[in-house]
Amino acid sequence: MTTSSLEIGQTFSGDVHVTNGRKLFSAGHVITEQTLRVLKIWGVRDVPLHEVADSDFKAAQKDKINDVVAERFTPAMQMLFRDNDIGTFPISCLLRECVALADKAEDSSDGFFSYLHTSSMPNLQSFNSIDLVPSIDLDEILSGYDGFPEDLFALTNMLNDVYVTSEAVVAAVDKNKRVKDKLLKICESLIHVSNCKITSVYSCTSFLGNRTVLYLAIMLVYIHHVQDSYNSAMMMHYCRYAITTGVAARYIASSIGVYRRECFFSSGLLRDVGCVFYSRNFTDEYEKVRQKVLCDGLCLCAAEEKYMKMNHAELGGRILKWLGFPASMEKSVQEHHTASTDITTKEHAVMHIAEIVAKALTFDPVYDVPAPVVNAAAWEMLNITEATFTDFVKMIYIKSKEIIRLAYAE
Repeated sequence: MTTSSLEIGQTFSGDVHVTNGRKLFSAGHVITEQTLRVLKIWGVRDVPLHEVADSDFKAAQKDKINDVVAERFTPAMQMLFRDNDIGTFPISCLLRECVALADKAEDSSDGFFSYLHTSSMPNLQSFNSIDLVPSIDLDEILSGYDGFPEDLFALTNMLNDVYVTSEAVVAAVDKNKRVKDKLLKICESLIHVSNCKITSVYSCTSFLGNRTVLYLAIMLVYIHHVQDSYNSAMMMHYCRYAITTGVAARYIASSIGVYRRECFFSSGLLRDVGCVFYSRNFTDEYEKVRQKVLCDGLCLCAAEEKYMKMNHAELGGRILKWLGFPASMEKSVQEHHTASTDITTKEHAVMHIAEIVAKALTFDPVYDVPAPVVNAAAWEMLNITEATFTDFVKMIYIKSKEIIRLAYAE
């Protein structure tokens, strides 16, 4: 067989020599990336190879991925699913897909899974004491945000209208060419209708709904504000997680037949706005809180309430109220850390599983804490098979990655 058609994991059926007779590999050698490089360096074109059935080769590849999960990424993944019961939810399936996607994305510049390809883990240190934040005067802090773009408030005010018309959405978005151009590309990626090109904001509202388009526009306005004012790797990470959660919630809801998909997207998008606020305004204090969670096994909300006087869900709800978001969205964010025993509806179950998937797809131990414990009742309520779940993970990754790329591209 020619070397150009070799695959990692295949086995040589005989010794491999170069033209001067020197033996490079013995029979039975399993091909690795290093093997391919050596063959290329020595100019070897043909090699003896064991013929392997497709099913056997796929099984070997699957075993290879499982080995990677078990050996290479165990520390990071143990941190991610620290308190979870592996019998409740197909965590192994989720991690296997994440690692496979990570391997494909290794050379990309979008930042996905970058932590999986470094040998260093975060330097954890347990603090004996943390200086308590005496109080958080939200009004005082937010009143200093003179730089918030007017477009943001104009769009959030529209969300409070009981009947938001397509014409109003089109008129609002058309005022900002930078937002409009990206919005059209993102909508085309989300809709993905064959032989259908999205050329107007009106088309976006027809396919996605007026409120989803508004939330996408708000997201873009905020990302532009962040890029222009205080862009950082931390903010990029939180935006990536927010978008992935929104896409995951919308896709899972659509797949299991739950209505009001646009509400799921917006809820996922804004879910952890409180964490963003803490990370930006109380960087040192919040990092110590995160370290407490990682080292001492505290629940994130409990640690926030102890050291920051307010958990990020409560804070997020207050921020959305200040920004003028609808009361329903304020409540959704404020109550998103409801005790798992209270997950009694499909809506709660969708958001719960979406958060787990998004956390796994974007997890970075530099910024994150372990994922919430998966609720068995929520998983059973959605009636998703492991095979279907694998497809979910792949689609959510592809869609969210594309939206992130389009949102940040200039």
